[in-house]
Amino acid sequence: MSEEVVKGGIRLQQFWSRPCLWATAVVVYCSLAVTWPCNASMRDSSFTRIELGGATDITNEQYFEETYSDTLFLGRRLSSTPEVRTGAVLSLDHQRAQIDSDWWLRTHLDARLGDKLQRLEAQARFRSSSERFWRGLIEPSLSLRSDESFGETRREMRSRLAARLSHRTLDEANTFELAGAGELARSQATSADYVLDRDAAELTTTWDHAAPFAAISWRARYSALARAFPDSASRDHYEHRGEVSLDWTGLASSVSGLAQVERRMPQFVVYSTRDDYWAGHAELSASWRPGVWGAIELGLSSEGFRYHLADSVSYFDYELHRARLAMRRELPRGFALTAGPLAEWLAAEMAPGERYHEWGLSADLERSLGRAWWSFCPSAGVREYTAIGEVARFSGHSDYRFFELAVLVDQALPLRCRVRLAATARLEKHDDPSQDARSLYFSVDLRRLL
Repeated sequence: MSEEVVKGGIRLQQFWSRPCLWATAVVVYCSLAVTWPCNASMRDSSFTRIELGGATDITNEQYFEETYSDTLFLGRRLSSTPEVRTGAVLSLDHQRAQIDSDWWLRTHLDARLGDKLQRLEAQARFRSSSERFWRGLIEPSLSLRSDESFGETRREMRSRLAARLSHRTLDEANTFELAGAGELARSQATSADYVLDRDAAELTTTWDHAAPFAAISWRARYSALARAFPDSASRDHYEHRGEVSLDWTGLASSVSGLAQVERRMPQFVVYSTRDDYWAGHAELSASWRPGVWGAIELGLSSEGFRYHLADSVSYFDYELHRARLAMRRELPRGFALTAGPLAEWLAAEMAPGERYHEWGLSADLERSLGRAWWSFCPSAGVREYTAIGEVARFSGHSDYRFFELAVLVDQALPLRCRVRLAATARLEKHDDPSQDARSLYFSVDLRRLL
């Protein structure tokens, strides 16, 4: 590691070691939210929201592996990587608007101070309109994170400044937008696999067509990005993105489509093809409501990578396709049930050991009533790898059956309290028992509105 990188890590560590950082950020935020200048002669509306509480999250992955004691083979044993994190959480939201001058400001602060994870995220959004059909937007943000989970230490700092200028035509059917953003990211980690420091700049143009009372709307967008990595001499690259989306809405049906193309090119001549590729993504979703009882939903998506110098190990060309068909039924008391089959398959000509087919069933039982939202999403299926013979033996993959359950809860409680819960459990049963795996993630967040 170069001397410059070591010095940068020392500076970052000193930056994080100052306890007054958290207090200073909170004071600056509160000062901005409370003392923002306001003309009393103009109509003004504002609100402030404060949430204070605690959060706990638990994660664990279990798998079988061959274990040894020095040179003694102990056989296959169940291994796991459990981790529990707790902490206090604080959320501040402030919004102020002056209707006569047509400006709007919103600031948000989210902080967590825990035993292993400390995080601070601050965002602001200022919008102003000099005329009816011109609008400007400025969005600064800052994110600080220190994580000591799984026996490692990682510190990250990310700052971003984005601005956007939009113009709407007189008939209000077309909106043209020009946006730019700059980002600065710094990180430090004890492990060898760390996130590189990054400087980035982005420029985006958008044409949005949505005529009043029209059934069809569409959007075209182009972005140009440049990224520089101070810790690496080979990762600097340019990126171009193009995107087109289309939406059609009828009386009892709707169709929407999206197509994206991305081209990434390294700034210098390098031996790795990691940052030299073409990528594409396409989506198609349709919904048909034949009656008041429910709706039929269809979703299709495809994505693919084409590397300039592809190989059969790390950076190989591939195509990933997904399909989902579901029926949605509205039930009494705010319940809704969505269920149907799903399929996924991966094609990779240069890496036949990675190719697979997967199909299964999924369901989503959702309840939204008043100040409560519940969602239970079980799914089950089978994944089969298509490699045969010697390729299958050395691919490291085996066919398996899986079951997964995801639960999301956002429930209001008495005394101006609210609880948010997220849990995901997954079980995989492989043809090769040594690859059996189980995973669990559980997070609960209890807050009180002050």
